[in-house]
Amino acid sequence: MSDQSPTVLYVLTTLAQSCAALAAFVGAIGVFRVQMLREQRIDAEREFQEWTHRLTNTDMLGLPFEEVRRALADYPRTISLYFKKATDAQSKCEAFVPLLHRTRLALLVLEAWNLAIIGVALIGFNYVPALARAPWFSCALVVVAVVTALVPFGCVIVWTRGVEK
Repeated sequence: MSDQSPTVLYVLTTLAQSCAALAAFVGAIGVFRVQMLREQRIDAEREFQEWTHRLTNTDMLGLPFEEVRRALADYPRTISLYFKKATDAQSKCEAFVPLLHRTRLALLVLEAWNLAIIGVALIGFNYVPALARAPWFSCALVVVAVVTALVPFGCVIVWTRGVEK
């Protein structure tokens, strides 16, 4: 065993533990964000249903979003306050689609990266002596460390974009 083997083993262990903690903690925040967006979308759809109901005098409560959207599209355009409120509520509902998509994608990237690094670190335990002698290993660790720090940071940016509205 090389003199560097204990260091490599320690680095791989620390890497696996750090990624597991990141996957759990930041992943939980991501799941919370997805759930919060879903609830906000449901509230926005309910508001859309209510304004469309007031405009058309047709019971819209409980109807799927697409049916309510069609009912509003089929309704003659007017200058009514209800028409404006209904179209604004529709826009608000539709804004949740890309937001949910970005949030889910960020969560998937976070979890995939962290789980991949955990897997590589665990497999690396079998190759500690070879990794200790590999000249590229320290450069690879720098890249992994930087990306592992940037991925959760990127997720937080995605998850908090537009929150202040």
